[in-house]
Formats: sequence, C-alpha cells, structure tokens
Amino acid sequence: MSFNPLEFLVFFLTTIICYRTVFESMRPWVLFAANVYFVASFASSSVQLLPLGGLLLLGYAFIKNSHSALGRRLLSVEIAVILFTFIYLKRYTFVGFLPYLQFPYLELGMSYMFFRIVHLIVDRTSGAIAEDIGLISYFNYVCFFPYLVSGPIQLWQDHFPQRSMKSLTEPLVSHSVSRMLTGYIKVFTVAPILKLWHDANAINWIHSFVPVEIQDIAFGSFCRTDTTRHD
Repeated sequence: MSFNPLEFLVFFLTTIICYRTVFESMRPWVLFAANVYFVASFASSSVQLLPLGGLLLLGYAFIKNSHSALGRRLLSVEIAVILFTFIYLKRYTFVGFLPYLQFPYLELGMSYMFFRIVHLIVDRTSGAIAEDIGLISYFNYVCFFPYLVSGPIQLWQDHFPQRSMKSLTEPLVSHSVSRMLTGYIKVFTVAPILKLWHDANAINWIHSFVPVEIQDIAFGSFCRTDTTRHD
C-alpha cells in the first residue's frame, strides 16, 4: 500500500479530536485504536502482520525482564537477539544465506520501531526509565503513527510527558506544526528527488567509497513508500 497524504491528514485530525474530547482515562485507548488501525491499514491480510507483531512482542518481553537481575546480565544477549530479528526481517543481503519467510509481510516503520525498542531495553535496564511500562503504553510509544511517517525517534522520557499534558500553548503548537511540515517536505519533496537521483545512477562517484548494500539501506529507508515485502 502506498502512503496517501490527504487520507493521513484526515485520519490525523480525526484522532486529535477524539483524543482531546474523551475522558483522560480513555485517551490511551483512543491512541491505541488509532495506532492499530494505521498499521493494519497497510496490510491486506492478518498474516502480513505476524512478523512485525512478533518483533514487538519479543521487544516487550525483554523490556519487562530488563529491570531484573537476570535482565541486566542478559542485556547484550537481548540486544543481539532483537538486532538479528530486525536484520532478518529486513532481509539485508549479508544474511541472504538464511531461509526467509515465504510470504509478504509488513515492514511499515520497522526501523523506527527497532530503535525505540532498543532504547527502552537499555534505559529500563540502566534505571533511566524507572516506571513500569504497560503493554498499551509500550505499543502506543513504539507504534505511534505520526512518527512512523517521518520520525523522529523520540525518547520515552520526552514522549510520555507530552501525551499527559492537559493544555497546549501557542509556542508548543507552532513548534509541533513546524516539525510536521518539515517532515512532509522531506517525505514528499526531498525523498522523491533523492530517489530519482539514486535510481538514475547520477552519483557514480560514491560507488567507489560506499558499498551498494549500504547505499540501498540509506536511500531505501528514507525514500521507500511501498511498505510490504513481496519477495
């Protein structure tokens, strides 16, 4: 499925209205429903959601275990497992010798999700995040749909207090709108230009210094709009 900016804008505004009008205790569930709907809308069947769901559940299991003595001892192992799972699902060429899943699956925002999961595991283990992270809060942070479109990878310590704000100030709204517009410009203006430049092989000089695989990761992660694997 390709990203439609007009549909997203309507969906975004509808979510904001619902979020600001319901009782505060219901707001996490409104956000949860919006995030689930947004992610699921890019899949043509529930099967396509299974690998991404597995990555999310694996990350949550490590986060719940990270504050224990065993979790602190196994931090490196947990990071390695999450990293390998991410690399495997992204099908990078240097693990091409492994058998891949033989069905199309959703990749929407997987890179953003991966970095947020690692951040939560590390900061929860180190004590930088002291509070317990519930499943709904975890999903709403890792799969927060505005971030899946254009970033950024915001820390939990910054993200969670902003969601709990009871009122919005004019400077905050202006700053937020500015960041959204910057993201739209990157996705719908800069990214297509870079993709055309890359596809036209207009930067032959870079091939002497950067392997093709790394170029594909860099340009593909920024420019790709097709979010489902079809290999």
